Amino acid sequence: MNLIQPNVSVIVPAYNSGKTLKVCLKSLSKQTFPSEKYEVIIVDDGSTDNTSIILSSLPEADLLKVIHHSENCGLAAARNTGIKNTKGDILIFLDSDMEVEEDFIEKHVSSHGKSGVIGILGSILPDIENPYDKYQRYLYESKRGAAKFDINKPIPFNTFIFNNTSIKRTIFEKTGLFDENIKMYGGEDTEFSYRVWKHYPDGLYHDPSILVIHHHYRTIEHILNIIEEFGEKVVPYLIKKHPDLAKLYGISFLNCKVDDITFKTSLIKSTIGFIIRSKLMQNLTMRLYKIAPFPLSNPLVRLLMASSLLRGIARSSKIL
Repeated sequence: MNLIQPNVSVIVPAYNSGKTLKVCLKSLSKQTFPSEKYEVIIVDDGSTDNTSIILSSLPEADLLKVIHHSENCGLAAARNTGIKNTKGDILIFLDSDMEVEEDFIEKHVSSHGKSGVIGILGSILPDIENPYDKYQRYLYESKRGAAKFDINKPIPFNTFIFNNTSIKRTIFEKTGLFDENIKMYGGEDTEFSYRVWKHYPDGLYHDPSILVIHHHYRTIEHILNIIEEFGEKVVPYLIKKHPDLAKLYGISFLNCKVDDITFKTSLIKSTIGFIIRSKLMQNLTMRLYKIAPFPLSNPLVRLLMASSLLRGIARSSKIL
């Protein structure tokens, strides 16, 4: 690492994070990176549990800054509030349900020292105290997302998600902030990463050595509900703003009209899309998933996700 260290700001959005916030902040207070060179910005996004109480009881520390939203505004707005109140040259975005290693900040900074790097995505490990079912194994053991790519080469924007992520402050001058119109779970980071990628197509990288422990557990049934709602309420907005994203979300399997944009496809693909998004297909796939051993269950997870996504999009669109 260079002798002259950059200033670093760690932004932690927190919404109803009472169960995990103490662990997250404790791990951030024990960093090998010089304490005078980093700050932690916690944005309480209108929490209704004991998050605010926990934050008000924290011991005073120069590196901690707490900002409160009077109401829940969503991840995009919480991150933007953090960005506007930072002074770092490198901004690290961390979810409030994650626990980091002592060299967490040091590794992020080191990775930014490599030529051409604009943003770094780390990796996630599961909390050993949470259930470890087939869906968790899919998340943490299968080659998916950024893990599919060579660590020495840039990764696609759609794999650059914000949970254990750092990015140079200067990029916001070209890309702007996160889109606060996206208030629901999901999509705000992909939309932002797309804009970053448009300006810096070779600047996003994955460093699997930057590990965090994820303390949040979701069942596959829960995540499928989230994906379906995302397809219905967020995807149409994303496609209207960036028509290039249509393919990413499987619009090529639908003959449909999203707002004022018409998408046409072949009879074969539209028929496949109809079958995939049918409730009958999802119920059948879920039954197969429950009896299939890992890793044979992985393709079934992907099919279940595709089914939920297409069903959500179809519900919000005019099928032609």
